[in-house]
Amino acid sequence: MDDRCEFRSIKDSGLINVYSTQGGSEILNGSEKSIKMLGITVNYYFTPGCNEYIKLQQLVRNGCKLHILMLDPKSKFVESREKDEDNENLKEQIELSFKNKKKFIEELKDEYRSNVKINFFDNYPLYAMTIIDDRKIRVTPFLFNKKGRACPTSDYINKSGVFEAYNEHFNELWKSSYDALLAHN
Repeated sequence: MDDRCEFRSIKDSGLINVYSTQGGSEILNGSEKSIKMLGITVNYYFTPGCNEYIKLQQLVRNGCKLHILMLDPKSKFVESREKDEDNENLKEQIELSFKNKKKFIEELKDEYRSNVKINFFDNYPLYAMTIIDDRKIRVTPFLFNKKGRACPTSDYINKSGVFEAYNEHFNELWKSSYDALLAHN
């Protein structure tokens, strides 16, 4: 065995950071064109008045497109997730999360609201993701009996098939999703 291993495969994968639990909001730094978010673990971005909320609103006002994918609170998979996470309040948490995201949109001037889109999906979620300008991605897998913020998280740059696989997963899920604002009415 070679003790001088350079972990070339890790470098080639585009991996740039690993966190033992959910990473911070610095992932937004450098955002210009688009931000795609998947999962309830991105809730801290939508706490009114917090730094992340203010930063995200500014990005949207600067023309950045924000696409948010959420598990539909009416989905049959919510009950499965509640059991897997030992979290009997997940449905209410998703509904509160949706309410906070709607408030985020409502606080924007009309001219910027079209920059934000929230869609529901209806299948078992495997990951939370934040994708910045189709060049950087943060991925948090959902582990059994763990909430997303307690799971390990990895950041990748658009350098290899790893980034492409996760980005494609988001895009395919987006194609099969439906407008949350219309569905919720």
